[in-house]
Amino acid sequence: MRHAESENGIAGVSGSVPTSPLTSRGHRQADDAAQLLRSEPINAIYSSTALRARRTASHLARRLRNSQIEAMSELTEVHIGSHEGAKAQHDRQAGGSGAPCMDRRGAARTPSL
Repeated sequence: MRHAESENGIAGVSGSVPTSPLTSRGHRQADDAAQLLRSEPINAIYSSTALRARRTASHLARRLRNSQIEAMSELTEVHIGSHEGAKAQHDRQAGGSGAPCMDRRGAARTPSL
């Protein structure tokens, strides 16, 4: 799953911002996602090293009582050159990044949490 709403996401900052925390709404989104996934057979939790991803994963780990989160630098997003850290110029959905994610069937959709 994708990380929940983060400060850099609502500020429209593009690219890798590894120290950006979750917003209050992001914490609620992560809790909601963890609640939805509580009955799934999840045996491992992997996260990028970005703070927002680790915090999102921690909500899931707490709900599943599985405190093992493996933070992997290989999962960190790619750098986007001169656009790194710049304000995004494309439209976003109100209150979120509008980034697609996958549902259980592998179909792309825009998150609505």
